[in-house]
Amino acid sequence: ADQLPPVVHSERLLPLAPGQRAAHDRQAGVARRLLAAWQASGWCSDSDQWRLAQALQGMQQACHRADPADPASPLAEATVQALAAALDDLAGTGAPRAAVLCASTADRDQLAQRLADHAGAAGVALLAAGEPLPGGIDVVLQAGVPWRPRRQPAGPRGEAPAGQQWLYLVAQDGIDGGLFDTLAARLDLPRSPADGGARGWLQGDALQQWLRALQAALAATPSAAA
Repeated sequence: ADQLPPVVHSERLLPLAPGQRAAHDRQAGVARRLLAAWQASGWCSDSDQWRLAQALQGMQQACHRADPADPASPLAEATVQALAAALDDLAGTGAPRAAVLCASTADRDQLAQRLADHAGAAGVALLAAGEPLPGGIDVVLQAGVPWRPRRQPAGPRGEAPAGQQWLYLVAQDGIDGGLFDTLAARLDLPRSPADGGARGWLQGDALQQWLRALQAALAATPSAAA
């Protein structure tokens, strides 16, 4: 246990449906054009920053929403099935204590209904955004990849096990993959309008860091680099 890192990040791939792929790649095209304009001019206006944030959010929702154009639509069937399969696999390893982070109460309610009779989901905590993680959780699952990864285990202090696993459902060849592959590079980056932590637009060095990080994630995304 002393040799384990505090947190272990891992991924589980799932395919994108054709409609999701088309919506994702349209938004990726917008982001590539805006980043190319920034590179050419060295300038990113507030409006372009907003458009980049919207494009990033559009790519992310296309990866896991039933209706890629509607962020309030339910989780896509492939995402629900991948989550159920991951819980089954975890249960087969000795039933570690697991929790699922949900983006909204609607997602939590959807999963609670879909997984109610699923053996692998027995005892799994389903948490909406902002709800505290119970103590002693070994594995945390969530759909998509966050902008900023965790440095330390989540949950009550002193109750999180060493090497707490964070397992992300990653849309194959989508922005999820690019975000996961560049996760370590975003440990200290500022939050932005795209990930809900900013109180205003980024400026100066913080904006440049965010733009470079987004560019790196897109470069690591096969569909965005094609």
